Amino acid sequence: MGWPVTNSKLIVFESDDWGSNRISSNEALKALMKEKTLPASPSHYDKFDSIARAKDLQLLFEVLSSVKDKHGRNAVFTPFVNPSNPDFQKIKEADFKTYYPEVFTDTLAKSGEKEEVLKLWREGFNEELFIPAFHGREHLCVPLWMEQLQVNGSIVRKAFEHHFYSVPLESLPDFASAFRPALFFSNEAQIAQIKESVSEGINQMKNIFGVQPRVFCPPNGISHPIFDEVSAQAGIESIMTNRFRSEPDGKDGLKSKYYGYGSKNEWGQKYYYRNCCFEPTYSQNAVDFCMMQIEAAFRWGKPAIISSHRVNYMGSINPVNRDIGLKQLKMLLKRIVNKWPNIEFISSNDFSGILHNTK
Repeated sequence: MGWPVTNSKLIVFESDDWGSNRISSNEALKALMKEKTLPASPSHYDKFDSIARAKDLQLLFEVLSSVKDKHGRNAVFTPFVNPSNPDFQKIKEADFKTYYPEVFTDTLAKSGEKEEVLKLWREGFNEELFIPAFHGREHLCVPLWMEQLQVNGSIVRKAFEHHFYSVPLESLPDFASAFRPALFFSNEAQIAQIKESVSEGINQMKNIFGVQPRVFCPPNGISHPIFDEVSAQAGIESIMTNRFRSEPDGKDGLKSKYYGYGSKNEWGQKYYYRNCCFEPTYSQNAVDFCMMQIEAAFRWGKPAIISSHRVNYMGSINPVNRDIGLKQLKMLLKRIVNKWPNIEFISSNDFSGILHNTK
């Protein structure tokens, strides 16, 4: 099953990692590099990707509001949200033997920006600029991380002191070396804990935003039908995946399973893929490349589903990173509406509705 040919020119911006606090501060980054917990040349994400502050949201909303589609609608982002981070204090008090999540609004409270940021999230939703979807309770494989945390003096324990968990650990498989794939399990005993995190994360989103998330993008593209069922029971109707999804085999590895575009599972959920990429702060010619991908999608009568990670628009660690990302985003949006005046900007929720009405 595939997407039917359509003359409608639909643009969907999907942006992962919102809510998670990958690097807590510039001071933490410097300390991690000094202690060699991070390499001398850390990844783009480790250098710039932090929880969104008020200034980040304000400036992003200004750019999204700067263009209109054929219906007079602003450009819209779908932030895929991890509503929790580890509660480092409680985990330490429990001698690293019990995991405790902390909703991202409580993480923000420590910076003094909780109310201002929450107000902006609500404004973004009400003005149809920023419609949240689900990305897992946290962007963290809790069972694997907790195992490593219990080793006193380990590099993971050292990183913990700086509220950092994405440690590139060579003793883990490449796909899990930074503890990012939240739904990976190495044995069946870990499944129950992960199932609980999925249902709890969706409930957290409902409590924070007051709306039911309808679309789910599993972190790092790794998931399993067990978790699809849990998410379906919690109200998720569509799942963003790869054509061949990586699924845990319960033996420290992964297996690959094909999912057709628009295919439906036994719980009524539908699967779809992204077909465009826009990562302006760490990809050369990001605007031109994305425009070519959008044009190809439209040529085949498909919507343009654009992946654009949060890191491109974050400036609390380094404002220059945010400035570059927003400048390039504004350029992309202007080129889109100039080239295709009949464009339609829609959220992932809107697209999910269209997908479910397609036979």
